[in-house]
Amino acid sequence: MLWAARLSGFFSAAMLMVVLSPSLQSFPPAEAIRSSQFDSHVRFPGQIAGGARGLPFRRAPSFRIERWMEIQKSPPGRIYELGSLPPFLLVFAGHVAAIEHRWNQHGLGGDNILGSCRDLHPGPVSLLHWSGSGKPWARLGGGRPCPLDALWAPFDLYGPAAVEPAR
Repeated sequence: MLWAARLSGFFSAAMLMVVLSPSLQSFPPAEAIRSSQFDSHVRFPGQIAGGARGLPFRRAPSFRIERWMEIQKSPPGRIYELGSLPPFLLVFAGHVAAIEHRWNQHGLGGDNILGSCRDLHPGPVSLLHWSGSGKPWARLGGGRPCPLDALWAPFDLYGPAAVEPAR
């Protein structure tokens, strides 16, 4: 289980993606997540389903807001040139722990501008993460899908296989 993964070295926080029930209220540690004291030894439910949400596994002792705002004021969009991760790296001062690829098959978005596609990392897959600018729904809708976008196609609400909602 992901929450039992051993993390070594010094880190301020580990960000993990878990699949929760649609209502965060029904997830047992929801109150702990919203509170200032998060118990990292909370028992997670045996069955978790629904939409994906990123949760802080351990809160950082302090947030470097001033530095983050300073960088945000630099040339427009500069902080996001490498995607959405740089703000987290700034906040946690780079003290983050990597997790095995089987928990988060990230980077599947490739690059929409260059038209590049990526393959899965070798091994088992738990979560497919189309990070980056290339989203499967945009590529499917634009008629230029990557091979892995076929995994998303059955869930594309506007695609040819989409079910017409009841009126």
